[in-house]
Amino acid sequence: MPSPTSGGTGMIFQAILSNAWETIDQNFYTRLAQTVDPIDSTITFYAEILSSGILKSFDKNDNEVENDALVELLKQPNENQNFQQFIKEWLYYHYSHGWNYVVPQSTSVGFERRLGGNSKTSLYNCDPDHIVFNNQGTLWNFFSLNKETNFDYKPYSFRAIKYKDVISFYDVRQNPERPYIGVSRLLSLRQQIQNYYLSLQGKENLIKRSGSTLVSLDAKTEDMGMDSEIGTGQFDKDGNPITTTHKEKLEEQLRATGLGTNSMGIMFSTLPLKSTPLSQGLENINFDRLSVEDARQILNKFNLPKEFQNLTSETAKFQNRQMAMIEVIQNTIEPLASSFCDKIRAYFNWENKIVLDFSHLPVFSDNEQTKITTQQSQVDMYIGLNEKGLIDDNQLKKILQDYGII
Repeated sequence: MPSPTSGGTGMIFQAILSNAWETIDQNFYTRLAQTVDPIDSTITFYAEILSSGILKSFDKNDNEVENDALVELLKQPNENQNFQQFIKEWLYYHYSHGWNYVVPQSTSVGFERRLGGNSKTSLYNCDPDHIVFNNQGTLWNFFSLNKETNFDYKPYSFRAIKYKDVISFYDVRQNPERPYIGVSRLLSLRQQIQNYYLSLQGKENLIKRSGSTLVSLDAKTEDMGMDSEIGTGQFDKDGNPITTTHKEKLEEQLRATGLGTNSMGIMFSTLPLKSTPLSQGLENINFDRLSVEDARQILNKFNLPKEFQNLTSETAKFQNRQMAMIEVIQNTIEPLASSFCDKIRAYFNWENKIVLDFSHLPVFSDNEQTKITTQQSQVDMYIGLNEKGLIDDNQLKKILQDYGII
């Protein structure tokens, strides 16, 4: 992970420790998420799974549709991205800010909602860190907000994009002060993120200060002779003798040999000194342990199962991780996929249902095989009970029917 005080990262953490959290202009959450490892690794983990889904289209009779125009657009949303790249970026903005926009653009202005024909439509994600709203409206005129609010987006040179023309997504809820943006999960994690940063900063300071020593006077001590005045044999303009000290005279003579300059080089001290390691006290603090609990709370906020949190040296059992992966897909990834597909479909008023299918993932095939193996062992057990006369033929027949064997 990058150093929390290096370059632009240091600027981000200045924002973390400032009052920027208290404002509604929180335009640093994407960069913040990229800087704090528990947040970045969690969003990236979810994004990888989400991007593994297969786009499919179904008509009103649930028959799969081949060569669906909206699916084809999503497979290549713009000239720079394929679907996997696009959906990963979408999720990063969505989870870091709690909201994000997909902006449709057409080669024929006004035809953004139409697919096919002579015009070509492209889709672009906009990083909320770089969105600048021009006319923000108020809560009072919320119902006219769609027509009034617009924004600029410098990375793509978009100007005055109207809110009503974008596909908007919200993670937790819309912001009550500005309903066209959302509320980020990171806002409720402010203390944990600050603590996590300070733990990293303390660890970095310990490393930097290791081996460094502060030298200072030990105590007030009487002059020991080197600082006593001696004559130089010279007089000032008033005829008064010019004096110096033994120490100053020796330093001057050594500088004359080329060993030093007036500002640095040789220095004599007649007083007792003491040295103190700059890392004193820090070496007794376990910064890794301090950061673990804050990291755990951050990961829990994003509903990451403990089997994937990697906060201890213990490794989760394979079967537990397999079940946790199924939980992640069913409770987190599939709802995200449904939200994405439904909003895209609604924008284009598309008749066919668009879905992201995850049934091909190995975790489901493994789980299905486990179910089959378990059922087979149970059936064998009941057949054995029948052979021993512990259950009759009718009971066995019913059991086999329940398992779908007959």
